[in-house]
Amino acid sequence: MQRYYAERWGRPEPPIVFETLSGLGSNRMSPRQITRLIRDLKKTAGRHGLDLADLLPALGCGRNTLRNYRGLLDRFPAGSLVGKTGTLVKTDGGVIALAGSISTEDGDVSFFVGAPRNGARMSAARRAQTRWLLSRAGDWNPRGAECGGETLYSYQQARATAD
Repeated sequence: MQRYYAERWGRPEPPIVFETLSGLGSNRMSPRQITRLIRDLKKTAGRHGLDLADLLPALGCGRNTLRNYRGLLDRFPAGSLVGKTGTLVKTDGGVIALAGSISTEDGDVSFFVGAPRNGARMSAARRAQTRWLLSRAGDWNPRGAECGGETLYSYQQARATAD
């Protein structure tokens, strides 16, 4: 993966480091690199006739990990926020992360909000992340989207291809 990003993005600074591809362990990407990854994923999905919500969970659309961010639906309409959550309880003291894209009246906004060294305080970290996103909602004017089909998991015969 490090070689893939070096070929695609040049020499990213700081260097991207993957200990594992599962997301577990000591993997390293900066917030800027993560938001770039979200934008690249959105572009790649578009080239294949897909929306980001076809690949990642959408807020208020079915049962998914975004439900852990209680209160977002107060200011973000269903389908307006598509994202990937990440929770490591012990690595580096724990990290709670949310990265994604928000559909707004002025275009899409990619974001990353992380809470490092919060493994023992998952609920408090998610509440802080939720407050930050809610504080920005007025500036972003999120726009809802129709919820698509249910998110498939690998054990449900989901398929993926790379270009």
